[in-house]
Amino acid sequence: MTMGQVAILVWVAVALMAFSSLRPHIAVLVVIVGGFLLLPVPRSAVGDWPWDKRQAVGLALLLGVLLFDTREVFRFRPAWVDVPVVLWLFAAPISSLTNDHGLYDACSALMHRSLQWGAPYFVGAMYLRSHQALRDCLWAVFLGGLAYVPLCLIEVRMSPQFQYWFYGVQLGAFDQTKRGGGFRPVVFMDHGLQTSLWMATAMVAGAGLWWLLRVRRARGVSMGWLVALIAVAWILSKSTGAIILGSLGLLLLAVPAARWLRLSIMVSILAYLTLRLIGDGLLEQVLVDAAGLISTERASSLQFRFTNEGALLDRFWRNPLFGASPWGFNTHVLGESGTGKLYAVPDSLWIYAVSLNGLTGLVGVISSLWIPAARGLGLASRWRRRIAPEVFVCGLIVMMYLIDSLANGFKTPVYVLIAGGLSRASPLRVAVTGQAQPERVTCRTPLQPRTAAGGVHRENVIEPRDRSSDKHSAWLRSRDRK
Repeated sequence: MTMGQVAILVWVAVALMAFSSLRPHIAVLVVIVGGFLLLPVPRSAVGDWPWDKRQAVGLALLLGVLLFDTREVFRFRPAWVDVPVVLWLFAAPISSLTNDHGLYDACSALMHRSLQWGAPYFVGAMYLRSHQALRDCLWAVFLGGLAYVPLCLIEVRMSPQFQYWFYGVQLGAFDQTKRGGGFRPVVFMDHGLQTSLWMATAMVAGAGLWWLLRVRRARGVSMGWLVALIAVAWILSKSTGAIILGSLGLLLLAVPAARWLRLSIMVSILAYLTLRLIGDGLLEQVLVDAAGLISTERASSLQFRFTNEGALLDRFWRNPLFGASPWGFNTHVLGESGTGKLYAVPDSLWIYAVSLNGLTGLVGVISSLWIPAARGLGLASRWRRRIAPEVFVCGLIVMMYLIDSLANGFKTPVYVLIAGGLSRASPLRVAVTGQAQPERVTCRTPLQPRTAAGGVHRENVIEPRDRSSDKHSAWLRSRDRK
């Protein structure tokens, strides 16, 4: 048994212990964030097992929920916003059947995608639907990024070695870790680009807690210094895309009232996909020329991506509705080399979805991220000035992942979990008064912004603190009587 297999079995046991002893949404965050950060990625680390890191995390989530919180499963009710996810899940078996790969292949595709994407999304919809749960999720992302800082700094100096040290696995594309006279950290992730995006989102989560949620100190340490520490690792990760996305996230945090900017970004994502599908290549050339202004290496890398995506799009048009299925989507030969044939590589998530499962898969996977991000950014609410800060920051994180998916193909369960929570959470702030609040808050209720009164959150409702035990409030009342 390999170390990767042992780690997966241990993590399933850890998940069961977490669900048995912690609050459900805290257990979910421990399982999915911890598993994403610590479990091995390369399939060689788990041998011939039918699942890898992502499927193992999804399986651990399902086992924990079904064994320790069955009541919540039966309370869950699907909604219209779940349609894209269901479409993405069932696009896999339908594609297998339409390409004559048989029922066994269809069932296998559905199982793997359900563990990889469906489990994080629906568990997030069940447990991250309150503002308090989303705030805890931001803390989990921030602390996960903070824990990765020393590991990233070590690999920047010594090259990516943690997967070899812990699991005995060498990286398949070690040359891609060299960047700028040093190395790009990978730690326990698929690629340095995925690690860079994680550090960017962790920095944005910490900045959101500090700037919008007014968290000034964590365990006696200034939040500003902790965010700056993550920012150092973010810059040293040496990923141009992650640096741009992190800067964009910080900009939107600084100007939360610029709804037109958020709307423009979200619309541009759909416009980009449309032009890539039906365009004549002009957009690709413009982007390559723009990347050339940064460096010739960036332009060459982008041109390589577009060449591969063009080959896969040619294959997609043979079955545009349901794609080529896993056994045929990357069989397009680009040329010959000294070691054999060169096949097209699906670098981005969107090209992976459209070539694998056609337009059905593309609409499903993009909409399952775009709609929750739009809700979190306040684009679907007319009370745009009353968006809860934790919802807004989570919407920024999902938006960053969605933009990154236009160039990279990392299926990261943490972002899918957050998207599931945003699909259910009310985007509006919760009013805090001295009176009891309604049992639930809907998006149509005209609420006032939060005050500094504090309280305990429960399902988007704040219960006022007990004034008899609040010395500060008692002092204020005595001062008013004088």
